[in-house]
Amino acid sequence: MRHSRASLRSLASGGAISILLGSFFLGTAGIASALLNRVQDVSPLTIAFLRVGIATPFLFLLAWPSMRKQRIHLPDLFLLTLIGGALGGSHTLFFLSIPLIGVTLAVVISLCTAPLVVALVSAWLFHERPGVRLLIALLLALAGTLLLTLSGENATGIGLTTQTLNGTLIAFGSGCFYAVFMLFSKIVAQRSRSSSSQITAWTFLMATLLLFLLALVSGNLHLALSLTGWTIAAYMGIVPTGLAYFLIQWGLRSASATVASIITLLESGIAALLSWLFLHEQMGALRLIGGGLLLFSVWLISSKRNKTA
Repeated sequence: MRHSRASLRSLASGGAISILLGSFFLGTAGIASALLNRVQDVSPLTIAFLRVGIATPFLFLLAWPSMRKQRIHLPDLFLLTLIGGALGGSHTLFFLSIPLIGVTLAVVISLCTAPLVVALVSAWLFHERPGVRLLIALLLALAGTLLLTLSGENATGIGLTTQTLNGTLIAFGSGCFYAVFMLFSKIVAQRSRSSSSQITAWTFLMATLLLFLLALVSGNLHLALSLTGWTIAAYMGIVPTGLAYFLIQWGLRSASATVASIITLLESGIAALLSWLFLHEQMGALRLIGGGLLLFSVWLISSKRNKTA
């Protein structure tokens, strides 16, 4: 009973509200990119560059008070470059998967892959024996991914298509890149005296530089956007990226681990709802079951971490 009351108080706290709001904003990134592609044809690499590039000045502005007190150390720049590359790769593959499998599947697969990969790699790095909960979560995740892949293009019936398979693999790759981002961000946070907001700002700067060079060299840098296109790009950079990261980061200071663990689940649900409302994406039985299995597998790992924290 006391635990239930504590959870209710945590949900009503400013930190929890901040996390919920940040998660809502994060859930709009996929639909914004889909709308941008409907306005004009923009490469996934350009979309990723615009998202992190526009967010970078905003994040540096938020980190400025801590940057004046503590500067980033030179040895950390190498790790920050690696983290920035992982972040850029994650965003690029995420936006590349959306035209193939839709916003909902791209969000669910990429977001659920990351914590599962982190759990596996952490067990390997720290020589921890995988528990029963982790093994069950992995089996559920594999089953969920298989159902999502077999759901076909129109979410009705069973039909494995090349487009669905490619989109699933690309979204999985996005999740793996984000797992690298999470793991090395934790390493930098533990060894560096810099604030988390400062680390985030520098990571986005490195990601922006790497994405710009990659887009320029590959010939995929297309900045001749219409006014509507630039408006959507500005929204993607400021709201579901810069502002969302800031709100979640601020909320984690005071919210409980139980509340924080719902972030991934909430973002996936928001993305699915908005895609259904604005993009008319259909969620058949197979996709609903597969997505549910993936989300439940992430919840298993999150609840385990909360108990051991």
